Amino acid sequence: MTKREIFFVSLFNSILFGTLFTFATPIFNGRGIDWRTVPLELISGILIGLVISLVIPGGKLGEVLAKKLAKPGSLLFSFIMKSVILVIILIFMCPIMAVLFACVLGYAPVAVILPASYSVFLPLYLVGIVVLMLVGDLVTGAAIKCAHLGRK
Repeated sequence: MTKREIFFVSLFNSILFGTLFTFATPIFNGRGIDWRTVPLELISGILIGLVISLVIPGGKLGEVLAKKLAKPGSLLFSFIMKSVILVIILIFMCPIMAVLFACVLGYAPVAVILPASYSVFLPLYLVGIVVLMLVGDLVTGAAIKCAHLGRK
């Protein structure tokens, strides 16, 4: 992939994950969606996800692991690769978003929030992997097409 394609794939996946996590996290936390904070959570989630995706090559890491464990092009290969990407995103996204919203904006103590930030990891992973398996290839394809718009 070219740098431009990597950027667009990272951006599109960040939009997908940022939106999914913005709406799923409060539901899994049992507090419901606070529509007043949705715009800030969406923007933050998308930007944080984009930075994570650009800094850590989850796609490449996932592909390397998937090639060791499954036949390229198989459903198992796709599942392993997408799982690695999702786990990397969640490992960083859960604590960053929790600290940002609960500690910085909500004045909660970091010592309480940080350990609890992973309480939604498994539910977000399960929802995320289903969504990725259903639409991940479409999102990647659309991102690569957009990366080539206006280019000869």
